[in-house]
Amino acid sequence: MAPHSDIEKRPSVADTENGRVAEVGYVQELKRNFSTTSMLALCVSLMATWEALCSTLAAGLVSGGPVSLIYGAIVASIGSLCSAMSLAELASSIPSAGGQYHFVSHLSSKSTSTMTSWFAGYIMTFGWITVTGSAPFLAGTMVQGLLVLNYPETYTYERWHGTLMYWAILIGAASICIFCSNTLPLIEKASLILHVALFFVILIVMCVVSPTKNSATWVFTSFENNSGWSSDGAAWCIGMLSSCYVLIGYDGATHLSEEMRNPEVGVPYAMIGSVALNSMLGFAFLVAVLFCMGDIQSALATTTGFPIIEIFYNITGSTGAASAMSSAVVLMASLATIPLLASAGRVMWAFARDQGLPFSETLSRLEKRRGIPTVAIVVTTVLLMLLGLINIGSTTAFNAILSLAVVGLEISYIMPIVLLIWRRITSPEQLRWGPFRLGRAGMLINIVAVAYLIFTSVFSLFPPYQPVTAENMNYASLVLGATLLFGLVYWPLRARKKYSGPLNETEGVAVVNGGCSVCKKRRLKCDEQQPSCRRCINIGVECPGYARPVRWSTKYEKGTSSSTIVDLEGDNSSWFDSEVRKLSNAIEPSNSPQSRQNEDPDLTIVVSTADSPLSSNTTASPMNSLQSEAPSISDTHISANQSAPSPSLSISGSWHGFVDDSNEAEAEQVSTSSLADDNTSLTCYKPVEQSSLLLDHYFSNVCQMNSAFDSLHNPFRSEVSRMIINSPLLFYCILSMSAAHLYQGDEPKSRIALEFQTEAISHLSIELSQLDTTTPKAVEDIDTIPAPLAVRKVDRVQDDVLLGVILLGMTSSWHDSSATELLDDASALEREIIKFRIPFVGLIEDVGDPCTPPDHFLAIARCYRLATLLELYRGFPELIKSPTAMEQAVELLGFWGS
Repeated sequence: MAPHSDIEKRPSVADTENGRVAEVGYVQELKRNFSTTSMLALCVSLMATWEALCSTLAAGLVSGGPVSLIYGAIVASIGSLCSAMSLAELASSIPSAGGQYHFVSHLSSKSTSTMTSWFAGYIMTFGWITVTGSAPFLAGTMVQGLLVLNYPETYTYERWHGTLMYWAILIGAASICIFCSNTLPLIEKASLILHVALFFVILIVMCVVSPTKNSATWVFTSFENNSGWSSDGAAWCIGMLSSCYVLIGYDGATHLSEEMRNPEVGVPYAMIGSVALNSMLGFAFLVAVLFCMGDIQSALATTTGFPIIEIFYNITGSTGAASAMSSAVVLMASLATIPLLASAGRVMWAFARDQGLPFSETLSRLEKRRGIPTVAIVVTTVLLMLLGLINIGSTTAFNAILSLAVVGLEISYIMPIVLLIWRRITSPEQLRWGPFRLGRAGMLINIVAVAYLIFTSVFSLFPPYQPVTAENMNYASLVLGATLLFGLVYWPLRARKKYSGPLNETEGVAVVNGGCSVCKKRRLKCDEQQPSCRRCINIGVECPGYARPVRWSTKYEKGTSSSTIVDLEGDNSSWFDSEVRKLSNAIEPSNSPQSRQNEDPDLTIVVSTADSPLSSNTTASPMNSLQSEAPSISDTHISANQSAPSPSLSISGSWHGFVDDSNEAEAEQVSTSSLADDNTSLTCYKPVEQSSLLLDHYFSNVCQMNSAFDSLHNPFRSEVSRMIINSPLLFYCILSMSAAHLYQGDEPKSRIALEFQTEAISHLSIELSQLDTTTPKAVEDIDTIPAPLAVRKVDRVQDDVLLGVILLGMTSSWHDSSATELLDDASALEREIIKFRIPFVGLIEDVGDPCTPPDHFLAIARCYRLATLLELYRGFPELIKSPTAMEQAVELLGFWGS
């Protein structure tokens, strides 16, 4: 057989990753520069937990003191870890830059998914833009604190100074995000190294240099309520937020998942790893600071605006040392601005890509050369610079906006996790899981995460001090209300008209209203839940989904019926009649007056005398008498207007034993002087009606039955027509197969098929006997020869011999109508296939391949089962004669409905 030109290959990692993005409805446009390590470094640097504690330390010291900070850090670590694990489980199954609003779209009901996903994306975008301003604001204002520490008499504190430094850090971070995008993973790895190294440097300096140490009793049990709240519990909860604020932003890895290799595995590990690492570093930093800080009141009374600067000064007793330690914090806060801005730009770009923002067409543009959302990064930077103007007028208002950023992100975390809990309770079988899964602990972890996020979100809106004044009021609640009010107005007026949900819910999959094919077939209403409707679940069958059923397109297929083939002689004969005549001419001589009268010179095939079976003393096959360059049967169509020359003919011999009535041969010799080669003579043979009939039946009917999908490229037609010219074995196999099929049930004529089968077996024996099986010559080192070659040498078996064995095996049962063993085996196999139940997606925890999602794995399994049943029914059509069996197979597959 001719080798196949197409080689099945395992898809590359890039193809698999691009397929994941295409699966959620998008084309891969961003460059995949991040590995798991660099993504972990980005998340750790983005959160900058121990550095951020230097900013939030004052609120914890006022509201609860050491107890609020220490135990608040423990609660925050557990709650943030549960939240990160819950989101990581979703990010593993839906790797998309959209993050939370994509999760909400998948988990919400069909009627509310568009609205809920838009609000999730709106709040998430607002939260990410504003939280990005926290790091440069910390760095800029801390520089002002260092100026106050070093130049207390000459430097005058002005808010606009901090705003200018805030702008400078933002512009520098934006420049790195845009012009150093290809080296951003390397920058983040360097930031991770500095993050850990500077932590140990500061920790060691504090523990070694500190002149006094607070007692463990004071650190772990001392509670001080200087907030004015009458309730110590409320004060403790508000003070605990100092530790909660610094463990936020771990979803940044999700928004860069389209720039990461193998995000289904890497993103969850980056999210969870960043929370775990920063929690440990943050807790150790808090413990060290509380042991070494000295008096709380002196730290809170600092003129620098940052208690941590005063603590460093009290520990070291040196302005230079305190400035150096504080400069480390400024450096890390400035470096944290880079991943914050990169993530915020991706969030804006992803939401604009789904038409969720004003001017989405502009915001969703990508810079082709760098493969990054440059426009979104620039717009985010400009918005943050405008936001910094608020600090010039009121630092309290600016801090309220930054506090709202934390609330906004936590709300965007709450929405998908709550929906995930709802899905776990109502329809767990419909959940789609990725390589990372929490398993049975998932429900408990989700509940802990939601409780923690709701708790911190509520108390983040409380005023930090009592009594409440215009100066100490927490305006985060006011800003949150204004933000939600704007969303409620913008949604019905504009967003609802533009936004239709992520592409995977709309354009990525062609959805057909009316339910799945199983419900349509039963004439029942389908609830169209994802990924399986409830009725299919209740009756225990796999839901085929709601996409349009796949059907073979025959628009461009050329038919194989006689009505669509070129008529060579102007009559209604089939397309293969002329080819049959040519083949038969090369085999059977003209032996009747009728055949001479019907002789057509246009259908004459010439044979070399030297290769003729009559001119050779060997047992060469008469098929080998054809020209070596003879074209295949299916390629030798001759137009009626292009007649071949009619040479003078001479009889050179005959071939007996082809059919029953070929007992004599008559020879006619004519001159061949018109040929260029004087050593060549022509032999003319005429077709026999029996062979023509059987060959025509094979190519018109039998070869269609042998292939599940028939076309002009059917190998049982194209390859056989090419090989049969030079192979009498294959010729008799075809005649045997065709006769067995044509005369099935006709007892008198069934002997014809058996005679052809006997002749084919005879030729097969001759071919097998001619295989060279000689022992190799002796060599000096027999150990160097492989064991099989040391015994004998076997020539390569010809393709026609192998195909002949296959065809004889395929038709062995055709000649004996009483042989039912194969049919019984086929029926047993059918029962096993139908009996086997493919599990639901939610029940598969591991497919053994991290690059293959469970739903893809199940789709492949269904395709294999479908193909197996189709092949079984094609080879044994008797199996589907029973209406019950057919109905059972159709309902099982759920593929043929509608």
